[in-house]
Amino acid sequence: MTELFDRREDVVKVKAWIQEGIKWQVGDAGDPNLADRLESQDIVIANNFLCHMAPGQAERCLRNIARLVSPYGYLFVAGIDLDVRSKVARELGWKPVEELLDEVHEGDEWLRQLWPGHYAGLEPFDKARTDWKLRYAAAFQLARVDDPDKGKSWPRSPA
Repeated sequence: MTELFDRREDVVKVKAWIQEGIKWQVGDAGDPNLADRLESQDIVIANNFLCHMAPGQAERCLRNIARLVSPYGYLFVAGIDLDVRSKVARELGWKPVEELLDEVHEGDEWLRQLWPGHYAGLEPFDKARTDWKLRYAAAFQLARVDDPDKGKSWPRSPA
């Protein structure tokens, strides 16, 4: 904590050396023009806000956020209904990052203790599921295909 953040009473700020070279922007994940307004990025993080949305809204926002990822870039997404994340990942052809997959999913013991009675509860890791890698991954590499209507590369749409 002390290596990454400066703390003054109840205020915590990211250290200046981390902020160097990073362009900070605020946007609405549900804005259909978000990808047109922001540049594509090699890494996009969507963490712990989609869980506060109804499944349909979370799905639309996740698809929209995925449009921000550069070709073959990475999307880190946690704090979302696993059915929603799995569906979108499967339909858009995302490749789960398998390195440390178990450890990342199981990393927060507090969230596992909340399962299943709390919205933030984390489903126990179940390797008996045929889709376990896709379902429990929080990091994905996104493949891209050309969209002739946009003249850019966008995530693959479901067939």
